[in-house]
Amino acid sequence: AEYIDYYNNERIQAKTKWMPPVKYRMASTR
Repeated sequence: AEYIDYYNNERIQAKTKWMPPVKYRMASTR
């Protein structure tokens, strides 16, 4: 489970680098 959480966190951080703040905010609210 720890590896999955770490992998998901890495993916989220990578997405936030190129995703506009508005889209990131919309995605996080879902």
